[in-house]
Amino acid sequence: MLDMSKVDLCPDCNKEGLTFDRGLVKCEHCKAKHKIEYLAENVLGISDEYEIVKDGGELPIFDCPDCGVTAMVFDDGNYEGYCFCCEGHFEAGLLIKCSVCGTPDYKEDGMSSLCRNHQWA
Repeated sequence: MLDMSKVDLCPDCNKEGLTFDRGLVKCEHCKAKHKIEYLAENVLGISDEYEIVKDGGELPIFDCPDCGVTAMVFDDGNYEGYCFCCEGHFEAGLLIKCSVCGTPDYKEDGMSSLCRNHQWA
């Protein structure tokens, strides 16, 4: 489950005011810059990025279905997402995870578990 109280909270200075800037998330207060991967750990409660990748998993960062930028963290447990670029919050149940490529996409009426790229392939 995403901890929405942390999506705008800088892990360095603990103040709200994060903005997306050229692939990084920047704090307006302390000017710290963080990679999306680092913030994903906070928002999703991931304790060790290395362990996830080492064990064959992947970081839950994907292209946002709204803005297309690779800045959306996605929680597989309840299919909830948040994009640090467009600040889109995708509440549980709005997205599916494609059974072919694993990309989150909007869940549409009558739509199978395929993203738009694979739905019509």
